[in-house]
Amino acid sequence: MRYKTYKQNIYLKGNFFVVDKKQCILCEKCEKSCPVNNIKITTKVEWKHEKCQMCLACFHCCPRNAVKYENKAKCIDTKNKTQYCNY
Repeated sequence: MRYKTYKQNIYLKGNFFVVDKKQCILCEKCEKSCPVNNIKITTKVEWKHEKCQMCLACFHCCPRNAVKYENKAKCIDTKNKTQYCNY
């Protein structure tokens, strides 16, 4: 059996929408425009990024341009951890 040891953390890149809380007026237009019901508005905007289809409907329908698109990286802590290798 062999094991591979990671020397550094792994970063996964992802594209995410964020809401500028200062600009958002909670008009619910983004929530209504989302084809997969990815957005929930109560007293704040809640996003379920895993369902997003990147249709940009929320981005285009916002009257205050409060919806922003950002490319972020998510870190997975793998430094000095091992993984089984089948070779």
